[in-house]
Amino acid sequence: MKKRTYLLAILSFLATIGMVACVNEDDFDMDRVAETHIHPSLENNVIATEFKLSDFFSFESMADEENGVTVEFLKTNDDHDSIIMVLDKDMELLNEDFYSFQNDIEMDPVVLNNGTMDLTYIKTLPITPGVNDIITLVDWQDADAQVDALAPDIHGGERRLDSVVLQDGVMKIQVQALPMPINIQIRSNSLRDENHQYLDTVVLIPANSTEAILDFAGYGVDIYPLNDGSGNFYVDLQYKTFLDLSVVDQASLPNSCNFNFTLNFGDRWSIDLAYGKMGYNEFVLSDTVAISYFDDPGFKDLFDSNTVDLKSMTMEMRYRTNIGMDGHFDVSQMYAENRSGKRISLFQDHQPKLSIMKALSPTQPMESGFISNEELGGADVRALEILPTSVVYDGLFSVEDNPAAVSFVYPRRSYINLNVKTRIPIVCQINNMESVKNVSDFSFLQEEGGVGDYIDNAVLKFDLENNFPATIDLNIMIKDENNNVVDSLFETPLVISSANVDALGRVVSTSKEQKEKVLSNEKYQLLRNAKKIAVKAVLNSATATDGTRPHVLMQKEHTLKVKMGMKAQLDIHF
Repeated sequence: MKKRTYLLAILSFLATIGMVACVNEDDFDMDRVAETHIHPSLENNVIATEFKLSDFFSFESMADEENGVTVEFLKTNDDHDSIIMVLDKDMELLNEDFYSFQNDIEMDPVVLNNGTMDLTYIKTLPITPGVNDIITLVDWQDADAQVDALAPDIHGGERRLDSVVLQDGVMKIQVQALPMPINIQIRSNSLRDENHQYLDTVVLIPANSTEAILDFAGYGVDIYPLNDGSGNFYVDLQYKTFLDLSVVDQASLPNSCNFNFTLNFGDRWSIDLAYGKMGYNEFVLSDTVAISYFDDPGFKDLFDSNTVDLKSMTMEMRYRTNIGMDGHFDVSQMYAENRSGKRISLFQDHQPKLSIMKALSPTQPMESGFISNEELGGADVRALEILPTSVVYDGLFSVEDNPAAVSFVYPRRSYINLNVKTRIPIVCQINNMESVKNVSDFSFLQEEGGVGDYIDNAVLKFDLENNFPATIDLNIMIKDENNNVVDSLFETPLVISSANVDALGRVVSTSKEQKEKVLSNEKYQLLRNAKKIAVKAVLNSATATDGTRPHVLMQKEHTLKVKMGMKAQLDIHF
């Protein structure tokens, strides 16, 4: 009686889960219950899961921010996000000493020897207290400082300075100690402050003092050519010496004085900005972007050197400069290199040169927009098919005067910043790209004493949607308590057709399939006893009708949707 009640409870349960039964009414003859067999069928949803591209391919790990390697997702024509590795490199083409003008503009001290001066006549002059009586000791004299000619450029062309703006610099006036204050008046057409000429500046040297220092930081200095055939230049300077008798104690005046002094412009003046003719100048750039991802064993297992097609690789450049000279950057020596030392140039054979326009003014740098792949002549697609471990940006940068404008440079802070972006769409053949996804919510009617005890045979039904441009081998993995795989459900994996792709390897339509697999009682019991299960998917590029395996575009939205149900036939006897 207890078993009969239990079976009636099972029948009630089967009714509640939607079991479709094929039962003969005679089977319910209670007089023959020991011989009764019923064979109902039922359908049970087992698992539903989804694979994304990130489950197979850790594209985030391609990034290496320190080396300028990032990953972007750019919209393609079919409005999908394509994975694109970007080598984004900012480079300084110049060091901080663009020109060594701090050496080139060295000026020798100007020594002024005025000899012995008779001062006895001053003692006889009538002086009215409070009246500013002036007596000139030395009338206007030249004290020009000579600037040696600059060395010619590497082609023998002229280089010269027309004017400079000083970062710092001083002029020292050194005299013999005298018992009265001395006034020195300076006049110069070369020196100017805030666009005003340095004229009629009076320097007071107190009595018994030997030195006065003038600070010319921030001043402009015009430099004039000497008309003596030497090719040298000079800084214009005149001086005048006088006494203000209203502050002089005549009784303390000596009868004579040896009035000699020196104008010392310092060892060197530090130049912030220079104008003139700078000639032709060359600088070598050498910089490297390391690409660790292509050398990663996991990556090479998926994409070897014969399976990556980077025909859509593009390069872009942009620059920013504060130099008032036209420039050219020869990029023909840029190349990619792999672990074995194989090198491929980043560009085609015609050796492109990038023109760099001069800054508009010292206060208005030139900043270009992106110079396109086409303007650069096109990237050589073979360069990254060797799976490089580094991209080497060697190049020759040259600048020269623009004949229609005055050149200007900042000797210590000139810059040309170059940004190079190499975009690499991940277009490849796929080799055994594997992902195993654990499934925590599954139902194989595991409850002991439930309807699962009466299953006679079962069929697994799969509802599949594949958006990957690859065929997929699918299997169910059986795991133990420690998450170790102990068995697989199918000896031969279930093969799922690839999504349909166009000639460029882009997905144009999803593959939708329904498949069935007969499940033996042995395999069913294996599933019932499983502590954990996982779905294993292995991707391989599809083979076209002509036998070739097309290169496909990796897209962020690629998915595989897997729904698995079970249709079982029961054998319930009582």
